[in-house]
Amino acid sequence: MNIRYKLLVYNSVSIIFFVGIMLILIYHSYHSNRAELFKERVINNISTGISFKNELNGIRPEILQQMSQRATKGIVVQTTQLYSLDKKRLFSNRVKTEISSTEYILGVLSPTNRYIEVEEDSSLVIGIYHTSKQDSVIAISKAFDVSGKKTLHQLQQILFIFFGAFVIVCVLITFIISRKITKPIQTLTKELKNLDFETSPSITVHGTGDEIAVLSQQFNKLMSRLTKSFAFQKHAVNHISHELKTPIAILVSNFERIEKETDFEKMKQLIVEQKESTKNLADIINTLLEIAKTEASHSIFKEVIRIDEEIFDVIDDVTKLEKNFKFDFAFLGKEIYGSGLEVLGNKRLLTIAFTNLALNCIRYSTLDKASITVESKAGRVVVSFSNQGPTIKSGEEQFLFQHFFRGTNSMGKRGFGLGLVLTHRIITMHKGKIIYKVAGNKTNIFEITLPLYYS
Repeated sequence: MNIRYKLLVYNSVSIIFFVGIMLILIYHSYHSNRAELFKERVINNISTGISFKNELNGIRPEILQQMSQRATKGIVVQTTQLYSLDKKRLFSNRVKTEISSTEYILGVLSPTNRYIEVEEDSSLVIGIYHTSKQDSVIAISKAFDVSGKKTLHQLQQILFIFFGAFVIVCVLITFIISRKITKPIQTLTKELKNLDFETSPSITVHGTGDEIAVLSQQFNKLMSRLTKSFAFQKHAVNHISHELKTPIAILVSNFERIEKETDFEKMKQLIVEQKESTKNLADIINTLLEIAKTEASHSIFKEVIRIDEEIFDVIDDVTKLEKNFKFDFAFLGKEIYGSGLEVLGNKRLLTIAFTNLALNCIRYSTLDKASITVESKAGRVVVSFSNQGPTIKSGEEQFLFQHFFRGTNSMGKRGFGLGLVLTHRIITMHKGKIIYKVAGNKTNIFEITLPLYYS
């Protein structure tokens, strides 16, 4: 059973059951009230008969019957009998009508038990032990409330008709409401069934603030993250094997050449090449591991870091590898003291990002120098790495931060198109952004923007 029909059944049954109970209570309440009123009328008629018993003794039974019917309008049949305390009949308004429970009532009534009522043939029989200064009698009256029974029957019919109409209307309204409520759910379910995870792993968000819209948004976020993870795995399967194949093939080839080589100097040169190839393979594996770690991390440890000190450390490390290369470092703006250059970040990951950009400056520079500028403004710190050298073509910029992409300016350079992917991911994790732009014809600029800690 789907949600729509569950809502329809549960709501309809609950409401109908509640209304049915209320109608039953209304009927029983009216029935009890009507019975009490009828009992009071019968007792009043008995009291009237007792008061005028002496005057009624001389009247013919036919006239008494007509008077009784007028006095008890709405009570079709009422027989009233008066008895003396020694149980002799003194008066009866209906001579030919007998009350079957007379003997029982006369036996029960006494000075200590002055009232009794019993049911007889759907009629109410009331017995009263009456004593006064003027007279003492036992009165027994039998009456049937036709008017009340008719009214109750009419009320019962009205309640049944109302209940039937209410059931129909309730089911109809509940069906319409449940259909309206579950329509977004059914739309969402239909979209999920027809969802193509290969081409478009997202669903349309209907509405703005209800639970279905929130669910759709969170689903799209989840699918976006899963798509990125699947894309990384797909690239890993399709491309990592290609990237690893070459250095492994070089390693095997170098081993074969070393095995056959007899010249010591050439053997030494082959060992150096083997060492470089091994380092290259290790770099590929380490970089892939770092990307996988950042892709899998939902949160990272962060601390307050001064950007200038971090960049100084990076410059010291990379210049040890290229001793002839120099970096020109400059501060721009006035907010460079105190907390003007402090960011909240992961020191290790930011070191990797800045190191990748610094190494790019070294690899793709036609000169033996590059420049780094740091500027603090509007609650953000902007770090720019620039070098002169071959630039990326305009059509290639959109692929710059994708796995294993290498621009035409990297021809003849060692690398495997993963450093900028990792750098972009790290900066994104720090709520920053990185862009590439070209100044003039031969100046590459990578600009990183990070939020300051105090902002």
